[in-house]
Amino acid sequence: MTERAELVEMRGVLTELQRLLQAEGLDGQYGYLLRRCFELLSWAGTEPDAAAALKEYLLGIPNAPGTLWDLVIGRDSFEERKRVNERLDQLRERLMALARSL
Repeated sequence: MTERAELVEMRGVLTELQRLLQAEGLDGQYGYLLRRCFELLSWAGTEPDAAAALKEYLLGIPNAPGTLWDLVIGRDSFEERKRVNERLDQLRERLMALARSL
């Protein structure tokens, strides 16, 4: 079974999210979450159960405290903080939309 467009786009969103967290020095704190997403994503193209597990994992995350979903990145400059957090919000929202479509 070939990968659906949603899975390809999700891989791109997760990769960008990972880069953003690495640039902020937060990849260690959120590494397990991203590794688990990438792991499930690698199977989701061929295993329907993996796609369902990925959807459940991503949609369940926002309800847990201390996750990526309540992260706010601090910066000295208000403009820079706003820019970075707006991008973080965009990535989170896109990831959730993709998860709902699985």
